[in-house]
Amino acid sequence: MTLKGHTNMTLAKTVGVSYQHLSSIRNKKINASPKLAKRIADTLGVEIEEIFTIEAKKEAN
Repeated sequence: MTLKGHTNMTLAKTVGVSYQHLSSIRNKKINASPKLAKRIADTLGVEIEEIFTIEAKKEAN
């Protein structure tokens, strides 16, 4: 994910999460919620699909 002039700290503050939370998302340790993914994409001026992989949930049988 290109930060477009932001540091991890400023991006985290702008989207309302901790530095550690954003770092975990960037390092693919956790997934961003759809709302957070939208806030990050909007802040960076890109489409969600440009920075996140979206997968449909599989239904249990």
